[in-house]
Amino acid sequence: MSLKMKLVSMVSAFILVLSLMLTGVLASQMQTLTMTGSVNFNVADKSLYVKQVRIKHNNGSEPQVVSDFLPGYINGNFDMNIGEHNNSTGSFALYFDIINATDTMWRISSVALSEQLQAEGVTESHSGTIEVNELTDTDSDGYKNFDPSTTAIDGTLILTITAPNSSSIDLSGITITLEEYLPYERVDQNGNPDPDGGYILFGYYPQTIKESGVTILNETQPEANGYYLGSDGEYYEKVVANPNGSGYTFSDGTSITSGQTYYFKVEPLLWRILTEDYKGTGNALVVSDIIVDATAFQSNYISSDGSIYATDEDGTILIDESATPGQGVDENHQVYVNSYKYSELRAFLTGEFYDKAFGEEEKSIIQLTEVDNSLESTGGNGGQYMCENTNDYVFALSYSDVNNTEYGYINGGDDPYKAPTTSDYSLANNAFMHTSVYPRTGLAWLRSPYGVNGSTMFCITHGLCDYNNVVVYSEGVLPALQIQL
Repeated sequence: MSLKMKLVSMVSAFILVLSLMLTGVLASQMQTLTMTGSVNFNVADKSLYVKQVRIKHNNGSEPQVVSDFLPGYINGNFDMNIGEHNNSTGSFALYFDIINATDTMWRISSVALSEQLQAEGVTESHSGTIEVNELTDTDSDGYKNFDPSTTAIDGTLILTITAPNSSSIDLSGITITLEEYLPYERVDQNGNPDPDGGYILFGYYPQTIKESGVTILNETQPEANGYYLGSDGEYYEKVVANPNGSGYTFSDGTSITSGQTYYFKVEPLLWRILTEDYKGTGNALVVSDIIVDATAFQSNYISSDGSIYATDEDGTILIDESATPGQGVDENHQVYVNSYKYSELRAFLTGEFYDKAFGEEEKSIIQLTEVDNSLESTGGNGGQYMCENTNDYVFALSYSDVNNTEYGYINGGDDPYKAPTTSDYSLANNAFMHTSVYPRTGLAWLRSPYGVNGSTMFCITHGLCDYNNVVVYSEGVLPALQIQL
């Protein structure tokens, strides 16, 4: 495709916005810092179109468009001349508004400084990601409609330049290399890179017990991210063990002692791809390959008039006036204990797990899903306890999901995919573990109620789709989500 054709297509493409901050440390506070020359960008394999450049002098004013900048492509190498600018504050902030025609995130992979800048004592540091911004629906040619009057910043790419021995910065001595960035990796079942693999590595969560040779550098003070740093450079979660039963062991064979403190390595999560076109969306439906944690389905409840209802921590029955009687609530809109909408399982998945497992880059490609809680999703077994549909980024699978042969499950009968493995971390947090048939596997909640008993939920265990009569039990969490691959 010619540059002219690319330019036409870019008019209705994605806008990506990044900001580059150039900070100078002056020899004296009154010294004027001057910025001259052109920035050199290096972009491999793809083309990005720079729509405009804005400059802020870090004096509280709003960024102003650089009037003498001519729009152009960044493909291969591109010299971006922004003209000469100077101020007395010692720093500049540059905002590069970029249009991209592909559903791709980008990041700065390296910044090279000329020998002259290095000789002047100039140093740099960089971070950040450029993310795809979906402004409107796609038009007939498949591109996103782009409104040139709209300014949207979806990520900040920061480049900090410090010039202690210079009153000017020659931008032509700086080369910025950009590369495509995906917050997941396609792999095989064993986690080995495979562009056609049926799994992905995505997000991070505590999983494996710390090896005996690793020491925690500071056991009394976690890092800023809430984890503890190990001597191997990895992060660890600190847990006081509360095992579900006696005789449990970690994956290294050591016994789990209730009340003892353990550390668990924070590792990439492995997800199995159930389908790459979930309900015709073009997005993938994935499910965790392990039981990541444990929680009760609903620990606050009360029996009243022959039914069991969910309550708040004070024992007051939950009321949902918006719900239709017979869909998770009775005629007085009192919430049944096995309504997924108000469950602790759902609250854990959409709250604590979602925020703990994913950063902003990962969250940007997780799709909000209308979670099907219909009678059909329960296999016709939900009765009055099945709730209305919910809208969630992370959710539990349904009875119909784990019996869907198109997802790779067996419809009834013994199925190894219905025997999820427990993580060491989940075992320390009260997850149940089998010791025979499918050893080291556990029981994981499904979101579908079983209508025979007012406190019964479906689960997967021992290779089967079963049900658990007591929702207050702390059982395994097996998260699923819809993702843009």
